[in-house]
Amino acid sequence: MAQWLNTAISIAFDGLAYAMILFIISVGLSVTMGLMGFVNLAHGVFAMLGGYVAASLMTGIGLPFLAALPAAAVIVGVASIVLERVFYAPLYKAGELEQVLLSIGLVFMAVAAVTFVYGPQPVPLPVPAYLKGQIDLGFRSFPTYRFLMIVIGLAMIIALWFAFERTQLGARIRAAVDNRRMAQSLGINVERLFTLTFAFGSGLAALGGALAVDILGLNPNFAFQYLVYFLIVVSVGGLGSVVGAFYAALLIGTIDNAGKYLWPVGGAFFIYVVAIAVLLIWPSGLFGRGAGAPAAGRVLEHAPPTEREAIGRRHRWRPVEALPWVLAAGAFFAFPDYMALGTQILIYILFALSLDLILGYAGIVTLGHAAYFGTGAYAAGILAARYGWHEPITNLLAGGVVAAAAGFVSGWILLRYHGLALLMLTMATAIMLHEAANTRADLTGGFDGLLGISNTPLFGYFDYDLWGHTYYWYALVTLFLCFLVVRRLTFSPFGRALVGIRENTLRMHAIGSLVHLRQVIVYTISAAIAGIAGALFAQTNAFVTLEVLGFVASGNVLIMLVLGGMGRLYGAFIGGTIYILLRSELAKLSPEFWEFGIGLVLVLAVLFARGGLLGLADMVLRRLRREKAT
Repeated sequence: MAQWLNTAISIAFDGLAYAMILFIISVGLSVTMGLMGFVNLAHGVFAMLGGYVAASLMTGIGLPFLAALPAAAVIVGVASIVLERVFYAPLYKAGELEQVLLSIGLVFMAVAAVTFVYGPQPVPLPVPAYLKGQIDLGFRSFPTYRFLMIVIGLAMIIALWFAFERTQLGARIRAAVDNRRMAQSLGINVERLFTLTFAFGSGLAALGGALAVDILGLNPNFAFQYLVYFLIVVSVGGLGSVVGAFYAALLIGTIDNAGKYLWPVGGAFFIYVVAIAVLLIWPSGLFGRGAGAPAAGRVLEHAPPTEREAIGRRHRWRPVEALPWVLAAGAFFAFPDYMALGTQILIYILFALSLDLILGYAGIVTLGHAAYFGTGAYAAGILAARYGWHEPITNLLAGGVVAAAAGFVSGWILLRYHGLALLMLTMATAIMLHEAANTRADLTGGFDGLLGISNTPLFGYFDYDLWGHTYYWYALVTLFLCFLVVRRLTFSPFGRALVGIRENTLRMHAIGSLVHLRQVIVYTISAAIAGIAGALFAQTNAFVTLEVLGFVASGNVLIMLVLGGMGRLYGAFIGGTIYILLRSELAKLSPEFWEFGIGLVLVLAVLFARGGLLGLADMVLRRLRREKAT
């Protein structure tokens, strides 16, 4: 009994300390997202920079620990003003997809820049000797540093509550969160309020990031590694709510800590289950005010104009559509030594094509599409490596069927939501599958990956050579067949209905269209195609790792689609090819800095070419036609 009580006290204390870190970092994101309506996935960058700046101030100029913390917060907060004016402000009125992609690009750039300056290894933050011991509370001793974090966290809660509830500035922020237009009509300078709030939230994140080094560590992947935790706190607590962020951080911190104490292998699994359960019941979060609730409809901005023009045409083939396939066939003869790379390009084109079906045509914004890619990869891999079924075609179909089943079940539940709730639910679903795969190492190989995947000769005749020639044609034919399905679907009456849902869901409801059912059907088809791509990945690489279910995989396929142009069928071809080739070449030039180039390209595409390369080409052609006509 005494041992259980001792464990419970440890869980509660460490969970509270962890919760304070989550709160300090996340509360700024909650307020800025509630005020600005900006889905900022780069908030973890400011926490990461706070840790690095504090470490530099202490080791570089000898600033004391307790002075380095607020100094780092101020420096990062002031620097964030420049980022807010240059990158964030132009997209305040843009759709959530553009905001997500911009912030992902900034994370890529920040990770590469920090790696370049500080190196890939973790950086310690020197903690003074007086914070390294234990503090005796009478009934038990606790680590002094963690006790300090709890004190700072509680002080921040009181200070923030007073600032938001009892000051004029807080009243203005609450007014702008509740009704931005009304606040502007009352003479509140909302734009300046945006900037000040953004800087304040970034400074808080930097303070939390510096405090968290002793618990969370500090490395260049910090912004990606803990991004989901911060977003879960914000979405579970509710946008714009300080109290909500506190209770959500307390809930997530305690459950995560308890899970890791009691079930170290899969303890993190529980926080995603809790996050999904909370958002399904309260889509706006525990203390939210309506963001993300089930919606009757919404309009997706920046729909491709070429698709609006083509929607009424028959689905006849145009000569130019043969070009990608001719190029793909020609690449086999022109670059025979690069067929392994070519096969990976084809696989990711297929993956991006599956996303285009739901994002570009149906307007379903998701951050968890890797769930179905990974499901297909593991289904095919497990059949081959664990059950000895090596026939490639049936394994490929099995990957598609299992992914389709996962897509149908999750789509039926999740597609009743929108906005931040949908983004978080799709992301949490993918990461929950990631954790589940990690815990079932007997099937999936866990962290070490699933090895030993092999295939019998294709159709019993075509064997696999060292250079990957057979796999290349196998992937190309699979891509072509799936493309035929997608193309037929998008030009059918069903596809026209999807575009109508994307353009105006309310109107489609009003005319009696079965909106939810159509969304679930296309989501299931998209999941099946993503699963086929994942199965191809497993077969051609002969292994599967947990990365296929990770957030980075979902982010990568989004980047590919946006670079090429979504809702245009061939955008996936251009974006997937450019992304894989660019990543390959940049990695050769600088293995530790290639992410900066990818991030920069993405940021520029979002700011200046939101329709992707195909959209940019279409805009240029239309301008040339107008000039020729005049």
